[in-house]
Amino acid sequence: MSTAKSVTFVNAQSYVGDSWFSFPFVVQFVADMKQHFRATVEKGDRVLGWTMARVPFDPAVVWKERIRSRVKGTINGFVFRTSLFPFAGEEGKYFLLVTKAMQAGAGVTPGHVAMFVLEPDLDPREAELPEELDALLDDEDGLRAWYESLTEYTRREIGKWVSDVKSDEARMRRAQTMAERMFFTMEAEAELPPAIRKALDARPKAKSGWPAMTPTQRRMELFAVTAYQSPESRAKRIDKLCDAAEKRASKL
Repeated sequence: MSTAKSVTFVNAQSYVGDSWFSFPFVVQFVADMKQHFRATVEKGDRVLGWTMARVPFDPAVVWKERIRSRVKGTINGFVFRTSLFPFAGEEGKYFLLVTKAMQAGAGVTPGHVAMFVLEPDLDPREAELPEELDALLDDEDGLRAWYESLTEYTRREIGKWVSDVKSDEARMRRAQTMAERMFFTMEAEAELPPAIRKALDARPKAKSGWPAMTPTQRRMELFAVTAYQSPESRAKRIDKLCDAAEKRASKL
């Protein structure tokens, strides 16, 4: 910000530029790039149950220089790097994920009020991994390790899919979708979902061929199933999974 002033608002409203935003926390803006504010750590409504904190300013208004929605900062002094996520249908309003590592480092859980310091992250990041997806990988135990166990080709294709849209909001939606798909695949590797288990039970040859497939083959079949949302389309893809298992069984 260009003006050298520091203002604190305590009434559930915060002033940024020419706009007022209503948020239930105290916020302080300072003359440099760093934005200081207090926010409640709360559970979001996404499928994975991510924990988040609302950001009481519009990055496009406050920061003249930034790289998309990349930020770095601290929560109660604990250092982190992440990306901001927009609230759907609420232009200029954002939140950040408070990962399990951040909660442990800051000594907070949902319901606690924490002190945040945020600034744009202008440092280079790994090109293959979109920052929006990077921000999500630490919020579920084992998800980052699972992602890193994928082949280089698969990671590159995932990165392309997340990034191959024009708007920041679309990138973030794709990152959320991809994180959920990876999580469900990781869970399915540990224990097959009832629908897949039932389909394999109904086709004995497929059931015998499934364990004979390589771990990578099984992973890619499970991952492909997660791309389909409706029960009908998902059932058709599960049939293809069974076809692949039967094909493998025929080679035994």
